Amino acid sequence: MIKFKRAAGAVVVKIDGEIDAESAKALRRRIDMEYDALGVKDMIFDLSNVSFMDSPGIGMMIGRYKRVRAIGGRVKIFGADKNVGRIIELSGLGGIMRVYKSEKAAMEG
Repeated sequence: MIKFKRAAGAVVVKIDGEIDAESAKALRRRIDMEYDALGVKDMIFDLSNVSFMDSPGIGMMIGRYKRVRAIGGRVKIFGADKNVGRIIELSGLGGIMRVYKSEKAAMEG
């Protein structure tokens, strides 16, 4: 499941469940459509309800990062639990996207 909200010039993308090979393709399409429709610059991933993420999920997030950066936007992440946070760290996502503990911190950062 995925939900979107517009906040402070960004789209907040709240993903529930797993981000794996099966879901990554559908997530990519939905996120791109919503991002284009809202006409915002930045993207914030809320991973507080993500229980698992593998390499297709990482690839989906990197693709969104490249898309947002191409227009000068920023991509941020918040809410990852210990396991998903470790995947973010090991994959290098945390090196290209700012990682925050809360939505409020991501909005202010």
